[in-house]
Amino acid sequence: MNRAFRFLALSPLALALASCGGGDDASTGVELDGEPIAAIPAPDGQDWTETVVKTDEGGFRMGNPDAPIKVLEFASLTCHVCADFSNEGAAEIKELVSSGRVSYEYRNYLRAGPDLIGTQIMQCGNPERVIPLAEQHFARFDEFTESFSDPRLRQIETMPPEQQKLAFAELSGMLDFFAQRGISRDEAASCLADQDTATKLADQSQQWTQEYDITGTPTIYVNGNKFEETKWSRLKQRLEAMGAR
Repeated sequence: MNRAFRFLALSPLALALASCGGGDDASTGVELDGEPIAAIPAPDGQDWTETVVKTDEGGFRMGNPDAPIKVLEFASLTCHVCADFSNEGAAEIKELVSSGRVSYEYRNYLRAGPDLIGTQIMQCGNPERVIPLAEQHFARFDEFTESFSDPRLRQIETMPPEQQKLAFAELSGMLDFFAQRGISRDEAASCLADQDTATKLADQSQQWTQEYDITGTPTIYVNGNKFEETKWSRLKQRLEAMGAR
């Protein structure tokens, strides 16, 4: 197990053990089985991409709440397949959401300690910023994962559990990354110290694992049905076939 994944193993939190990249990319069919859906304008001249709410289930939904096509993604901040999906699809997802035809809900899924750290900081700020922050995190994914092999992780492993998260946030560049985007280092430190929220997030991921049959990330659902692939290009084809065109 990678050190960055292991160093929080002594934490009392029960994190999920899903793998990265659970889809087999088998064909799910891309025939045009739905009529084209007319665009649905946002109210009052707004843009649907600016309509973001935190859902009761712990996700962040962007777009028309009554969109005929609803996409739900469970993504891990430590998963390179999730990073690929975001880097390839983020701009086009926004285009589909802007049309009002598609809503997109993002949920932080915890596979390991660094997921918890990033999620706690990311969710410190305004709910409207969570999805953009996730996109920007995935855009620097290679830089972020360099910290996983940093020899200083050995020192973090010897720290008291309550100090480990902040130390890794510093080492991995998370504190600077989020500070540059409006979540100050002091605010991040305060959020990381919130053990009740940490436990809630971990329990939430465990619940999702069972409820949504999550064996790998990203796990994607479309209108309540699991999409058994992980590539944006394949999901885009499916959405177009359903009428998002």
